[in-house]
Amino acid sequence: MAVEAEFFTVQEIIVKYKLSESTIYRKEKAGTFPKKVKLSERRVGFRAHEVLAWAAALN
Repeated sequence: MAVEAEFFTVQEIIVKYKLSESTIYRKEKAGTFPKKVKLSERRVGFRAHEVLAWAAALN
């Protein structure tokens, strides 16, 4: 599925960036992390290019 490759799940971000779920949502609410996107009724994701840009800005 090409669409899924364009998004990171919360679990993928937790593993890749060593952030807790609560930290991800706290940073999102504060405006220091990309906003989540509703992918389906019970699923959200974060746009991969936005997360990668956020990570690059940290360095």
